[in-house]
Amino acid sequence: MKTLASLALIIITFSACSQSYKSSDFKTYSTEAYTVQYPANWRIDTSKQNKAEFSIFSPKETLVDKFSENINLIIQDFKGQNIDLKKYAQISEEQIKANAKDLEKFSMKKIRVPVQRSIIN
Repeated sequence: MKTLASLALIIITFSACSQSYKSSDFKTYSTEAYTVQYPANWRIDTSKQNKAEFSIFSPKETLVDKFSENINLIIQDFKGQNIDLKKYAQISEEQIKANAKDLEKFSMKKIRVPVQRSIIN
């Protein structure tokens, strides 16, 4: 369930764009647990820093751009801790605010996203 929620975030990012893309516009990163496609001009870091399975970074928009938008997959095991999705969102928000450096703006939104089960092994 937690992996499904994390992957849903990634799917949201890519399906939110209304443009049509060719498969050559994307690269694929796969493990035994999941497969992710991301824009070919974005950079992926699989070093597992900051407990992220991976981080995918957008290119900076200008030379003075201080921030690269990014997507991170973090898998957390909450078995036996009686944590639902609402509580998980609260914990995640607190962790982001506590660990983000120079956080100027932060927001979370609740949305429903159809999940393509074919990308989840």
